[in-house]
Order: sequence, then structure tokens, then C-alpha cells
Amino acid sequence: MTTATEALPAARDAEQYLVGAMLRDPTLIASVAKRVTPGDIVDPAHREAVRELIWLDRNGEPVDPAVLNHKLKANRAFSKAAPDSFGYLIECGNACATTAHLDYYAGRVVEASRKRRLYDIAQTAAEHAQNGKASTDVLADLLSDIEDMRREFVNTQRFRTLTAAELDGGDFAVEFLVAWLLVKGQPCILAGGKKSLKTTLLIALGLALATGSDFLGLAKFRVHGACKFLLCSGESGLGTIQETSRRIAKWMGWELGDVPNFIVTDDLPQLDSDSDLSEFSALLERTEADVVAIDPAYLCLGGDDHGNLFKQGALLLRLSRLCSELGVTLILCHHTRKNRGQNVDAFDPPELEDIAWAGFQEFARQWLLVGRREQFEPGSGVHRLWLNVGGSVGHGGLWAVDVTEGSLDDPGGRTWDVSIAKASEAREAAQQRKDEAKAKRQAEQLEDDRRAIADYLVARTDRTDTKTAIKAGAGLNDARFAAAIAAAIKLNAIETTTTTKANGQTYDAFRLLIDDPAPGHPDASGQHPDK
Repeated sequence: MTTATEALPAARDAEQYLVGAMLRDPTLIASVAKRVTPGDIVDPAHREAVRELIWLDRNGEPVDPAVLNHKLKANRAFSKAAPDSFGYLIECGNACATTAHLDYYAGRVVEASRKRRLYDIAQTAAEHAQNGKASTDVLADLLSDIEDMRREFVNTQRFRTLTAAELDGGDFAVEFLVAWLLVKGQPCILAGGKKSLKTTLLIALGLALATGSDFLGLAKFRVHGACKFLLCSGESGLGTIQETSRRIAKWMGWELGDVPNFIVTDDLPQLDSDSDLSEFSALLERTEADVVAIDPAYLCLGGDDHGNLFKQGALLLRLSRLCSELGVTLILCHHTRKNRGQNVDAFDPPELEDIAWAGFQEFARQWLLVGRREQFEPGSGVHRLWLNVGGSVGHGGLWAVDVTEGSLDDPGGRTWDVSIAKASEAREAAQQRKDEAKAKRQAEQLEDDRRAIADYLVARTDRTDTKTAIKAGAGLNDARFAAAIAAAIKLNAIETTTTTKANGQTYDAFRLLIDDPAPGHPDASGQHPDK
């Protein structure tokens, strides 16, 4: 009875022909090696003979029956299959009367090998289906193996090469989905610190792409045609996404329900799962997404290897290749490091080096980095942010984005309003605010010091005392006393005078004019003591 294994397709006569052809004409070895590998050959003697012939050719050794006979005698696998190596070579030579039919016999060998491989794929799937493995994993493995074979059938090359002329004459123009911001087909990372509106800005970007509107209302960030946007969110929750999307859509002049091309799922793929990636691929094809955003990226990765550059990089590459093959532009939403270094201020613009976890900085072909320009004031609903954009094609820029969301207590609830400016303008405005705040603090301090002096002098019987006594009584240092006393004199609230102490000596002094005492003091009569 013939077993299934014995009945598998084989082309032993064609395999023998190839050995004889390569012996007759060693110049054919390189061309045969491009089409046929030793693994394609089922007969162990023929397989080892082809392996030795390819080795001799690649290493510049002479290829003739004597040399090959010596190599085969030393080959244990060959000797076990064909003890008489010299007789074997004679039979192979007789099997090839002419090399003219080389392509035909090589094709037969490859075809038989492919059929055996299909059988192995099906056999493996059958075994997995019976050993408790999940059906989704079985299907994913089966489809993956079949896809690998399909690519080989159409002679898909693993590595594409171009000559200088092909490179010069090819059309490799870069296409922007969003001008100066997002390049089509290149993986992008949107990263920022905690609560820096990463997801909110991601939704704003998605709505802009879906409607063909300028991102953040800035003409420079023009969207080159509406496209389908798929948001995969595993952290915010549909309630938050709904509320945020409604506010942003309203600001853009849309009702959320009327927005086309905007699709949301609250599930994320696990990048180390073949079945998840297979289902994710099916999702992209089903939705016909042009752009897919995954938020947050870390939930798609194993949490125990975030520092392993090679493992994280390999997982990210799998996802990137999948999206690239489907023509989908990938955006990953990620976070930046908590500690940015000793010489970096917490409110400095974020840089590519601030992206957290191994592999992400290296993976990013383009990026949108978000960070706060100023400390957020709880309850204000105002966010002053940096937006640092860039990419490998050379686009880039630093922008200041001010977002006003209001609060839940506001009439009508939270809103969305955004303004964007160049970094230089934002820095000037920030410096002006700092200067104004500093001047305000100094004015308040000056007023407090002046009132402290007035409070001290009002308590004196003659409302007069020396500089030293006033400084000590008001608790002021030299600089603050000098500024406060000068301000009080300028306001005619205090005048210079002299005073005589118990020791009979006269000293320079200051006298409070009652028409400007400390507010609320019981002695405030509004009259000069001499009048």
C-alpha cells in the first residue's frame, strides 16, 4: 500500500537531469541556483549533489567529475543514499543528452517542490486544528504560509534593486496628506507627555483628514483631499471620544453625525499575535482606511520588554509592513519620557529623543511631538502647547498651539477653540506675559512694603522715626526699604525730617503724612498732624 508521503509529487528524473546538465556545462550552475535550491529536491542523493555543485561554483573551485566525486564521497548524507558515487555520476551524465531543456526540467523540479510544500502547509494546519490550537491562530498561520507561497509564485523579489538610471528616471515623488505635516505612506508617531491633549489632537487630525479641512484651521496645514480615517482607541473610551469629537466637529462647522470617512473602534491589535494582525489587516481592508491611528501604542506591545530595542523594533516593523502593503498610512500615539535630562526645562519644546521606549525613535519616519509651554492652571480649560513636527523627507517646524476647552461648569459644557502661531511669536508673547507678571508682583510687593512702613509710623506718637528703626519695625531690607520709602515720598505720603532722641542727638528721619496712612488704620484722619 502506498503511503501519502510516498505519493507526494516528485520529479526525480528531472532532478537527475539537472545534476547531469550542470556537470556537462558548469556555467549553468549559477542560473540553476537562482531557480532551484537544494531544499526543492526530494531525492537525497540529487539534493546533496546539487548542494556540492553550487558550493564548488560559488567558491571558485573547478567543477568536473573527479572533483565532485571526491566531494560526494566525503558527504555522509550522499554516501548513505548512494554509496557508489562514481556510478551515480555516470548515470546523471547519461540522463542529460543535451542541456537545451534545462528550463523545462528546472520548472518540473520547482513545481513538484511547491506541491509538496502545499501539502505540508495543509498537513500542518490539520495537525494544529486537532491539537487544541485556537482556530483563529490556525487560520492566521495557514494564510501566512499561503501568502508566502503566492509571492514566490509571482516571482516577487524580497529585495528590490534599482540602477542609477532607474533611480534617476523613476517617479518617487513624496505625497503629503497634510501639507508640511503628514506624508502619505510613511509611519508617523504622535507623542507627548501625560494629559497633553495627544488623543484630542489626534481626533482633530482625523476629522481634518476625513473632511478635507485645514488641520487646526491653519492654511499651511492644508489637507490634500478628504480620505478615510480609522481611529483605534484602547484607552480613552467611546464616551470621551464621542464628546471630544462632537466639540471639535462643531468648531469645524460640522455635526459629528454628518462627518464622512471617520471611523472608530475601541479595540487594539496585539502586535505579537499573528491572528490579531490578520484580523487587523481584514479590518483595514473592510473599512478601506487610508490612514489608521493607534492610541495608545504601548497597549499593543508586551509590557515586559519595553527596553528591548530589537523586540520592540521587530513588532513595530511587522505593523508598518502590513500597513504599507495595504497602502495605509500609520500613526502611532505614544508618550514621551518623564525625565528629559538635567539641562532641559519641563516646558521646553519636545524633541525626537524624548519619545519613550526602545525602538520608537528609530521607527519614526515622521513625527508630531506635543508638550506644554506653560503650567496648566486647573479649571481654566486653557492649554498652551508646543507642536514640534518633522520627518525624514525634510519637512519640519515648531508651532505654538493654544487650545481653550472651557469646563463642564460653563453654560453648554466644554467647547473647543484653537489658535496657532509661530514659535517665535509664542516666545515673545510668553516673555511679555512673564514681564507683566513680574512687574505686577513687584508693584504689589512695593505697595505692601509702603503700607508696612505706614503701619509702623502710624503707631509712633509723632509718626516719625529713623531709617534704621523703620526698617526694623517694618521688617524690610535695605533695597526694599529704599524702593518703598521713595515711592511713599513721591506720593507725598511721607516726608523727610529730623528727630531728636533721648540722648539729645538729632538724626535724619521720616515722618508719615496722615493724609495717606495705611488704609483702615484707626488714626487715619486725613489731616496733617501740624495742621
